[in-house]
Amino acid sequence: MTTQTSDGDGGQDEPRPPTTRLEREVAEILERSERQPISFTDEVRRRGNATRAAARQSSARPESLQARFERLGSGRYLVVAVAAAVLAFVVRDISPLFANLLAIVCIAAIFIPVVQRFRQPESPVSRSWRGQDLGGGLSRPGGVERIFDRFRRPPRI
Repeated sequence: MTTQTSDGDGGQDEPRPPTTRLEREVAEILERSERQPISFTDEVRRRGNATRAAARQSSARPESLQARFERLGSGRYLVVAVAAAVLAFVVRDISPLFANLLAIVCIAAIFIPVVQRFRQPESPVSRSWRGQDLGGGLSRPGGVERIFDRFRRPPRI
């Protein structure tokens, strides 16, 4: 008793030519990957060389003082506040008016990041579930937002 499966190809073991566009593309990709196999060590070496080259380029050109200051982000206002406070302390006996102006600059520099946070909050990475946002992108802190939303939403039943 012989068992024979009939696939309609006459029992041939040769691969049939791809008939659909998808099959042709898959066959092309497989053929390309057989010719050039992916080497993990080559990829690691390539990325390491790229990282070292980028480090060499960044260390080759000196960074300006303004670029360093811009890179501090919101921390630059803290630097300005401390510098203004120290200068106000130093010149308080020489020029009280100038010391008062520097103190005002110090206080303003402390509150600027707070005001900016309320005007345009940093957009956090929003998580979503089933296509709906899970509460990211609020313009106010969470507690304050809940107070405002209490008056906007209809009550839950």
